[in-house]
Amino acid sequence: MDQLEEPLDPQSWIAAIARLHDRAAADDEPTHQERYLRSAHTLSRLAPAALGDIFASEASEAEYDEFLRASDLYKASIELLNPSLKLVIAKPDGTLKLEVHAPVFDAVGAANDVFPRAIVLGWTRCVMAMADRADEIETDVSRLDRHTRRSEPHPPSSSH
Repeated sequence: MDQLEEPLDPQSWIAAIARLHDRAAADDEPTHQERYLRSAHTLSRLAPAALGDIFASEASEAEYDEFLRASDLYKASIELLNPSLKLVIAKPDGTLKLEVHAPVFDAVGAANDVFPRAIVLGWTRCVMAMADRADEIETDVSRLDRHTRRSEPHPPSSSH
C-alpha cells in the first residue's frame, strides 16, 4: 500500500474521522457525496500504523481518483473498505441498511441511508465504535491495575 504521508496519531485520526462523520451526516446533498468519499479515503490512508491493516483502503490515491473521475461512486464506496472489514447490506423494508464490521475490535458502524453516504457513515461509525471500545478496555485495564496494586502485599519494611 503506498503511503503518501505519515500516519496520524490515534487521537488526531479519530477526531478527524468524527468531524467527517458529522459533516457527512448533516449534509444530504447528493452532489457532495464524492467529497466525503474522497475525504474518507484520504483519512483511511492516514490511519495510525496499528490500525492501517484494518481500516486503510487498499486502493492507491491514483486508483481512487480514477473511480471518482469516472463517477463510479459504487466502486469508490466499496474500495474504501479494507478487506478485513465485513460489509452487511440489507433492504428490510425497502430502506438500505448497511453495517461495517471490524471483527477484531468487535466494532460495528450502522447506517440507514442512501448509497454511497451509507458507506461513509458506516465506516466512520465503525472507527468511532472501535475507539469507544478501546477506551472501555483501557479504562477496565487501568481499574484492574489500580485494584491489583492496592491488594498486593507491601514489602516488609527494613529496620536498620
